[in-house]
Amino acid sequence: ESDPIIVTTQPNYALDFEKYGVYRSALGDNMQGHYYGQFDDWMGTNILTDKQVEGLTSRLTERVDFLAENGCELIYLIVPNPIAIYPETAPIRYPKSTADTSRTEQFYAAAREAGATVIELEDLLWEHREDEFKIYNKLDSHWTPYGTYLAYDALMDYIAPDWPELAPVVPGEDVEFYNEVVNGGDIVTAYDLDSHLIQENATFV
Repeated sequence: ESDPIIVTTQPNYALDFEKYGVYRSALGDNMQGHYYGQFDDWMGTNILTDKQVEGLTSRLTERVDFLAENGCELIYLIVPNPIAIYPETAPIRYPKSTADTSRTEQFYAAAREAGATVIELEDLLWEHREDEFKIYNKLDSHWTPYGTYLAYDALMDYIAPDWPELAPVVPGEDVEFYNEVVNGGDIVTAYDLDSHLIQENATFV
């Protein structure tokens, strides 16, 4: 608990985009930040046409075949957006799609049809969404070292049977995670606010 911090925000038409970029974000429930770029997939407004899926599959097949000729395997490890793992934090103005697919799922299917390996992380991250350590930062666009570890562990589990020396490191033995209160990250600065005004309990390794 802390004293409330009141911040008045308004459009800043003089913002120097060369300095700050054009990142746009929205804060959802429980102060979870979401960048606008993920809402298209969430709302289903970017679904590929059949022709686009066909073209995508063809391009991926070329990559798979080229790598196979060189003794390599194409592996896609797709990082879910926070909104996919914490849908309850979605801003109410961005409703979830009711379609039976999404562009991400279309990519999964096209990649597998092309012969690539796809490692999906949604189910894994859902299993860990209430863990002691965060998977995503709330006020920064990056996921945490803990979220990164979960994905790394899944990837190395897939690779290690052929490359035993790549067996994943073990928390509590090789690495330790911890939480620490720090200044807000790039989502705070995207609002042109001083990062020290809004802090969060973040996860590190």
